[in-house]
Amino acid sequence: MRTCPRCSASFGDTTAYCPSDGSLLVTSSSIVVPGSDGPADAAGPAPVSGGRTTFPAPAARLEDAPIVLGPGTRVGEYVIEAKIGEGGMGVVFSGTHPLIGKRVAIKVLAARSAADKTSVQRFLQEARAVNQIRHRNIVDIFLFDSLPDGRNYFVMELLEGESLKDRLTRGRFELLAALTLLVPIADALRAAHAQQIVHRDLKPDNVFLARDPDGEITVKVLDFGVAKLVADDAGSVTQTGALLGTPLYMAPEQCISGAVDARADIYSFGALMFEMLTGERACQGGTIFSIIESKRRAPRAPSTLVTLPREIDELVVRCLAPSPADRPASFAEVRAVLLRHAPPGSLSRSTGPHSIVTERSAALVGPRRRRPWLPAAAIGVVLAAGALWLVYGRTHGEHVATPAPRPPTPPATRAAPIAPAPSPAPAPAPSGSAGASAPTSPGPRARKGTSRKSHADGPTRQEPAKTASEPIGDF
Repeated sequence: MRTCPRCSASFGDTTAYCPSDGSLLVTSSSIVVPGSDGPADAAGPAPVSGGRTTFPAPAARLEDAPIVLGPGTRVGEYVIEAKIGEGGMGVVFSGTHPLIGKRVAIKVLAARSAADKTSVQRFLQEARAVNQIRHRNIVDIFLFDSLPDGRNYFVMELLEGESLKDRLTRGRFELLAALTLLVPIADALRAAHAQQIVHRDLKPDNVFLARDPDGEITVKVLDFGVAKLVADDAGSVTQTGALLGTPLYMAPEQCISGAVDARADIYSFGALMFEMLTGERACQGGTIFSIIESKRRAPRAPSTLVTLPREIDELVVRCLAPSPADRPASFAEVRAVLLRHAPPGSLSRSTGPHSIVTERSAALVGPRRRRPWLPAAAIGVVLAAGALWLVYGRTHGEHVATPAPRPPTPPATRAAPIAPAPSPAPAPAPSGSAGASAPTSPGPRARKGTSRKSHADGPTRQEPAKTASEPIGDF
């Protein structure tokens, strides 16, 4: 007898999957409740100390004893805390290392996919692609292994925050807030393309806004499960006729033929930009055929819905061009346009390999206010410094000139007798006779007059005042 782990319905041993929800049916003895004594079947998990369960050493076949994962179940070195997400390829749990307390996310391949070789290859490809790119804005995967029941799993960093899809439910982004997120996304995809890897499934679901305890947001690109190595078409896991990706965000050529290069990601990025800036999707349609048909027509400009700079508007239209040849050639070109419309310094922490943006800039309350008073304040400082130089120069000049008013008249009256002095008076000076020149009255007066004249010469010169003002031009 087999039982569905979701709806608990029972079926015969010949039925493998639940007809209601598609879950892989399990035998009754394989269902484990953490903290219990475990199943009677020796192949099932056995309890360990602390009420947790662990897997037995011998591996069981998937169809016979699939492991039921829940809180307290041990997976490798980690213990599961709770289920935090589920997708088409697998289930994601939060977990903790029991010794060091490190918290992680554990992604386990879905039971229905574990027997499919292509799904297993994609699951492994995701872990390989992430580690080949190694970029701050791409989620980190650091362990790959398999459960005793044969299902693969990998361990990655645990992100706390919300997806871009959840954020968009609260409304569109203002330009600056959008730029703080779009630039890191472009950085991540540019790094992927540098390793010849095309994501092929860029959409709001696969962009995560991880928030750290300080309130800062790090943009993370997720899910490289359908990524393609451009240089290795022979090793591609794409099946003929399989539609990989999400049609609303996929490039037209990806929807029709499946043949893609880096420009397919640029199209998806354009669809992402359009939705973030306008709050509406770039392509509309109720069926896959109507969506593909709308992609083959010229895209509408986002400026028909919101006011945008002309260059940004044209960039979105170019990214959404039906023909790959009409799109930007690379994410380096896309990034350059985005940065030209960001205020200087506003993306200083979100444009490199460590792309982090603050919660304020990503919270969509509008663009961050610019401070036009900063340049004016700088000019004011320069002018104030110049004024100090001027005041100092003038003050210094007045200080030098203060002795000048004292002797203006006396030197004029006393200098007159010196001029008609008889010529024999200076003659004894060269003879070196100090006693002859000392008693004469003209000598002291001449020396005194000469001394005063030397003081008078100082104030009459204006050179110091001029030199004090000269450095102002260089300043």
